[in-house]
Amino acid sequence: MKNDLTQTGMQIPWCLRGFLVINLIGALAIGSSFHPQLSPEERVENALSAYICLDIGRLMANESSQRNGLRKGTNWLAPQTHECLQSLCALVCIAAMGLPGNMPWCPHRSSELPLEQFFGSLRKQFSSSQMRMRDYMYAATRCMFEAQNKAKNGCLLHDDGHAFAQPVCEEAFARCAERALTSATKLMACSSEPLDQDIRRMHPCSTGMFFPLFNCNELVA
Repeated sequence: MKNDLTQTGMQIPWCLRGFLVINLIGALAIGSSFHPQLSPEERVENALSAYICLDIGRLMANESSQRNGLRKGTNWLAPQTHECLQSLCALVCIAAMGLPGNMPWCPHRSSELPLEQFFGSLRKQFSSSQMRMRDYMYAATRCMFEAQNKAKNGCLLHDDGHAFAQPVCEEAFARCAERALTSATKLMACSSEPLDQDIRRMHPCSTGMFFPLFNCNELVA
């Protein structure tokens, strides 16, 4: 990876561009899970884009480290962070392809703030904030009964237009994967030395071997 000169003659070090790329990858991965208005196909495409960018970034970082005599992994994310982000992306794809179509799916409600609010509503039912397992089960069941009664009375429990969205089929998944590969290689080529074609040859997806198409029925079974 090199420090290119812009048209104004200002030298931009790789660390600044690298942080920008990593922030964008994180936004793609987290946004695919917690954005409230994305459709299932948009979630899959964003998740796959982040997944491929992470792969390409690690490949390029390892090559740069070897070329400069640095320890492997010096120029990239920690392995635990890398694996957690890719696992999140893979789980988004599995969930989007296994949607039942007749049940609410609001993944953004699994983010930290809604969960903290939910646990806070459970703790309010007791004089002490230290709940036992029995207390939690009682309070959570009570909340579910209250939500069920609201639904019976015609109260909408969410306003997410994609809550009852249909699952992503294998053909749509393949289209999302192709667009994600194109977007990811162009992004990484803009912020590094290798060209778009070189990056495509570095990644196994360039041979047509897309990510395995998950059979969600088998996973549930």
